[in-house]
Amino acid sequence: MFFDVNAILNSYGYISLFVTSFLASTILPLGSEGLVALMVLNKFDFMTVVFVASIGNYLGASHFPHVFHQT
Repeated sequence: MFFDVNAILNSYGYISLFVTSFLASTILPLGSEGLVALMVLNKFDFMTVVFVASIGNYLGASHFPHVFHQT
C-alpha cells in the first residue's frame, strides 16, 4: 500500500510535473506547488522544474477556455 516517492519522482518526475501543472491551471482543484517544492528538495534541476511547471500552466490555461467556446 505504501510507495516510494523518490522512485516515482525519478521515473516520472518531469512528466508528472507537466501533467499536474497542466491540470492545475484548468478548473480541476489541483495544486502543483507541492510537487515543485518536492522536486527541488530532491535535487532536480531548479530551472528545469520552473520551466516545465510554467509550460504546463501556460498550456493548460490557454487550452481550457477553448473547450467551452461556442461560436
